[in-house]
Amino acid sequence: MKTDTTDNRAVGDPAATVAPQIVSQIEDAPARGILPNISFDLAANPNCSTLDAQPMEKINDLLFRRYLRRADLTFVEWTAKKGAVVPLTHHVNAQAACITDGLAEVYLQGRNYLMKSGDTLIVPPNGPHEFVFLEDTIDVDIFCAWGARLARRNGDLFV
Repeated sequence: MKTDTTDNRAVGDPAATVAPQIVSQIEDAPARGILPNISFDLAANPNCSTLDAQPMEKINDLLFRRYLRRADLTFVEWTAKKGAVVPLTHHVNAQAACITDGLAEVYLQGRNYLMKSGDTLIVPPNGPHEFVFLEDTIDVDIFCAWGARLARRNGDLFV
């Protein structure tokens, strides 16, 4: 029987990709969270982890990140000091950026969005954007590969 390296559970087990520190928080719930026509073989295994357990990556003296990633989604927590900048960039993935604490300016397609705690901005696929952090800020971003696929409207990319 093949096992997942995260916690040695069998692949196909709905709790297969679980961080060891969370295993005790999971229990069976018969008939809950199940649809009759979607089997465990069709649905991807969930990932359950503790973001605080991920290493903090230093981008520069003012910008740090930690993240969780799977093939179709990336979850990033940015920790930015006042004055940090994410320079002009674009990517094929849609991005949801939520300022959970602090203040930032986001320049997107010729507009300046002043983002404060609680604000969320959806950056479209290939949308040129840059972030300027006006105070110490926590920014939580979700990058979704499916957004890019759908935005291209290319029939062979639909699953």
